[in-house]
Amino acid sequence: MPAKNFRALLPDPRPLVRGFTLIEIAIVLVILTLLLVIVAPLAIGQAEITRRATTRARMDNIDKALVLFVQRNQRLPCPADGSLDSTSTTNGVETRNGTGDCVANQQTGIVPFRSLGLGEEDATDGRNFRFTFRIGATLAKDNALNMTYCDPVGTGGTTGVHNACATSCTSTSAPTSCTSVANFLNNYGLSVTEAVTGTTITDGSATTGAAYVLISHGPNQGGAYSSSGVLAIALPASGTKEALNHNNQPLRAPPLFYSEGSEISSETPAHFDDVVRRPTVQSVIDAAGLGPRIRP
Repeated sequence: MPAKNFRALLPDPRPLVRGFTLIEIAIVLVILTLLLVIVAPLAIGQAEITRRATTRARMDNIDKALVLFVQRNQRLPCPADGSLDSTSTTNGVETRNGTGDCVANQQTGIVPFRSLGLGEEDATDGRNFRFTFRIGATLAKDNALNMTYCDPVGTGGTTGVHNACATSCTSTSAPTSCTSVANFLNNYGLSVTEAVTGTTITDGSATTGAAYVLISHGPNQGGAYSSSGVLAIALPASGTKEALNHNNQPLRAPPLFYSEGSEISSETPAHFDDVVRRPTVQSVIDAAGLGPRIRP
């Protein structure tokens, strides 16, 4: 037999290559789709958990930086202008004039990170949007958070154009010459209400006003400033109470209020996803070591 014909009788040494059938491809696609349906929400959920944890950690750092600022200056800093781009030389600097008033009525207010000795990233939430920051209208004035001349048993009123303790008060002064703690705190700070029930949490018209509000605008980002100074439009639209926390609106006349509450994800007027910090004036003063004197 010729050699050529003999080789034709031998098995082909090359492996047999067979393509996928349409049915096999369809099965693979179904499996991949099921995996995507299962894994994607888990990945998105984990990313959201990370963003929220970052937001809380940065809020904690800002709270601490504000207490240190009060310790050094006996007042709160004014908000910075959130409409400024990151390249601006005054980005992150408090907007305070010579009389201790916050410029522009705080309507574009964000955390004054430079004035607090923080970096720009420290003043953004887990979604890289700037925290909104508002303070009680007179708490940036000189000595506005110094209660060391007040007296727990004092019966006197406050002095000056904003709440201030009578500096003539000594440890041996009669109570009538010393400012009481209640008088110092009365009508000081911001009111905050619960978003769903409308219940007052801190009362700026009494003695439990919030020294400041620090707001992360949540997953829908509505009312927050980006790092380029652009005001974000809420997606989905903000709820009625949530809109009270937005930037680019003036500090409201009494009662000054912002909302906080549990997250409501429904795309209705009840929608609410903000995270709000609102320490009382008293708690900030105590943390800064500027509380009232202790009588012997």
